[in-house]
Amino acid sequence: MDGEVVIDRVGQAVDLLRAATSCVDIDGLDPAEVTVLHRLLVDVEQLASGGRTRLARRLHDTHEWRQQGHRTPAAWLAEQTGTSLSQAKETIATSEDLPQLPTVDEALKSGKLSKDQTKAVLPGARTSPEAEKDLVAKATGGADIRDVRRQSREHVAAADPDPEATRRRHHRRRSFRDWIDDDGKWHARIEGPAEKGAELRAAMKAHRDRFFREANRTGEPEQTEAYDFDAFFAALSASPASGKGKGRGRERTVIGVVDVAALRRGRLEPGDTCRINGVGPVALSAITDLLGSATVKLLLKDGTTDLAVAHLGRQPTAFQRTALDARPQVCATPGCGATENLQIDHVRPWADTHRTTVSDLQLICVPCHDVKTAGENRRRGHSHPPDFQPLDQNPGERPPDRHPSDRQPPERRRRPRTADCRADQDVEFFPRAIDLRPPRRSPSFLTAPEPP
Repeated sequence: MDGEVVIDRVGQAVDLLRAATSCVDIDGLDPAEVTVLHRLLVDVEQLASGGRTRLARRLHDTHEWRQQGHRTPAAWLAEQTGTSLSQAKETIATSEDLPQLPTVDEALKSGKLSKDQTKAVLPGARTSPEAEKDLVAKATGGADIRDVRRQSREHVAAADPDPEATRRRHHRRRSFRDWIDDDGKWHARIEGPAEKGAELRAAMKAHRDRFFREANRTGEPEQTEAYDFDAFFAALSASPASGKGKGRGRERTVIGVVDVAALRRGRLEPGDTCRINGVGPVALSAITDLLGSATVKLLLKDGTTDLAVAHLGRQPTAFQRTALDARPQVCATPGCGATENLQIDHVRPWADTHRTTVSDLQLICVPCHDVKTAGENRRRGHSHPPDFQPLDQNPGERPPDRHPSDRQPPERRRRPRTADCRADQDVEFFPRAIDLRPPRRSPSFLTAPEPP
């Protein structure tokens, strides 16, 4: 279509949209009209954002930015759009990549990708056409943007020819910057290797959970970011030697998943697994460096370290908890996406199976857990938990005391040993989790077996 025709049509659409939005009575709309109008405005916004992004690579061909005294097209674009110079540079770089990314370009042309979705898709889309199609389909299909970012990072890590060189580059570019804004508020920005962030978050988690419990107890809850701020400074002021006693380890643990074969050979090969939970794929040296500087649990993927962990109790074992910690820490309920206050839940109710296996466990947030439990109770025909028994006495009357000898001890079930688990039992095998403290010498599993 001719450029003048396009400009004329877009100008007419802008005039119509301006006239429609300027005369609408927001408070007079009913809820259904609010939803429909908001959806239409989102479509307009994404169409406009995609069009501006696709045009950005042609700004260098114009002389408007030079005539207005700007040094670069990015500086002119930042002034025109009211954004920062770095955001304008990023928009131009994205536009220059679009000829090699036809699927992303088509999605921007039709207004199916927002600005944040485009930013999440691009790193992985640049690695291969298959990754581009997969990420665009996931983003336009309604997936949570955090899942899109995580999958994009995985594509980038899988296409990295030298993870060790990438880690060294991140270390060289590590930085810490802080400043005070016009309102007197302090800001900070930290950049560095991914495993350092995993160490910091592991140290912050115990403090953040404590602040969260205290806020709920006092009835003054705050945003999660406020707890993270307090936990950051609490972790800075905490002594590395403090915190004696039991109960401090699991919340402060970094969870890693790595192949034993890669540890033995000292390098990664295509198809090997090496990642840190909450961070994603990392270089092998990031795992080995953590062994001497932090409490780290490795989920070792090797046939010789498998362990049968199915048992008849309701609570998961320590090995099962480590396997759950190695999963993405996000609510399993479709469309929820919560990452805080997650609880361990049986997919099939334990009251029906009386068995706990890793494949039958999931992480869900507290509200989703309550809804699921309420649905299970309704299915069983009662509105209270299964072990709830109302008193027959009048309100306020206590039940009669019983002599200790009359009380029956709860039935205890013996946990089956590995030898007890036969092939006909519902026993699941998964890689054994090993808790590695900073070793004085190399662990035995890092030593290559002697040749026969």
